[in-house]
Amino acid sequence: MVTKNNSYQNTALVTERTINEEMSLKNIMPYIEIEVPEIKTQLAQVIYRDVDKNNQHLTSSKIIKGEAGKQINYSTSKVIKHFMNKGYVLKNNGFDPEGQIHYFDNNDATLQTFYVDLRHDLIKVTPENPGNPNMPINDKDLTGPRWGKEASKSNLIKDVTCTINYIDDQNNQLVEPIIQVIRFTQSGTLDKVTGKWATPLKWEKSSDVLSKQVFRDINGYHIVKINKNFKVNSFYKRNSKVKNFKIDIVYTSNKIDTKSTRVVPSVQKIRFADEDGNDIAPANVQESVFIYTGDTVDKITNKILKTGIWNQQSYTYNAIELPVIESYVAKSGYYTSKGKKVAGGLTATYSNPNVQLTVVYKKSDFQTHADVFKETSILKNKNYKKNYISEIELIGLSGIK
Repeated sequence: MVTKNNSYQNTALVTERTINEEMSLKNIMPYIEIEVPEIKTQLAQVIYRDVDKNNQHLTSSKIIKGEAGKQINYSTSKVIKHFMNKGYVLKNNGFDPEGQIHYFDNNDATLQTFYVDLRHDLIKVTPENPGNPNMPINDKDLTGPRWGKEASKSNLIKDVTCTINYIDDQNNQLVEPIIQVIRFTQSGTLDKVTGKWATPLKWEKSSDVLSKQVFRDINGYHIVKINKNFKVNSFYKRNSKVKNFKIDIVYTSNKIDTKSTRVVPSVQKIRFADEDGNDIAPANVQESVFIYTGDTVDKITNKILKTGIWNQQSYTYNAIELPVIESYVAKSGYYTSKGKKVAGGLTATYSNPNVQLTVVYKKSDFQTHADVFKETSILKNKNYKKNYISEIELIGLSGIK
């Protein structure tokens, strides 16, 4: 068992021995005192500013602590994304653009401060890029500003209609009207952060130009009056307050005349000639006529309002049966129809009104009974009665054709 006295005695021995050892070490080598420097914490902070509101403070990071020379472990990406979702755009990242790294300095007297500058994103509102009323301006900021109805497409466009009427002095419509449209548009610039107009909506002058070809030629009429609303044949860049309007162009009828009437006689002539071209019988002549009604002409403009017509474009004459010509037979210029020799049936036109055909005959190669009778003494006898021939007088005539 260890007693209290023994314990004290042992303690005293250790203490005395330890002191003696330390004294011996001091006699061996000199004593060196080393000062260990105190490690101080450095401070840094990142501040986010709205440069469109005179660098108004938006938010800032917590105080970042670390040793001098050590990397400042912080990223701005989440905070920047948060503000971009609310309609901001980054102007300048003064801390970690493109992954840049910063380190704590060793200046105990200052707070290392870095600035991230943001500005308001502006959106151009036009008919091609309208807003959606009552919907968030920033898709990912459901509690932020919303589109107003003034940004809707229907509110950004105004069409003005111009109707051009063509009427006579009795207000009758002569031809279909021409309808032309002038389109006016308005646009502005909206602040996506505040939802307010940075540049208010404003109507722009129209670039549409109404056609200058509003005058129309109407056969038989000429213009006598044009009402107000018409100026130098066109309307353009009018004030957006203009309403739909019309232009009445009034015509009156012209006096007319009829010109170029024509009467064209037409003839079909069929000649009967021998092989030498000599006429051997009177020609057969048939007649017709082509009549042109004439053109209706505007006396003022001399324009043809209506072209005349012919009573017939062509005419086909009748064919005739060939006449029997004594001592001749037909050679050419005919055709056979229903067992008969016929000629003609030619077609004439108003541009070729006269048509002609020649039927050629040749001398006959045989004699008829009549030819023989003419050569007999009986027929030559002055006392011969033409209506009587006895059987005796016909002896020897048998077989004669």
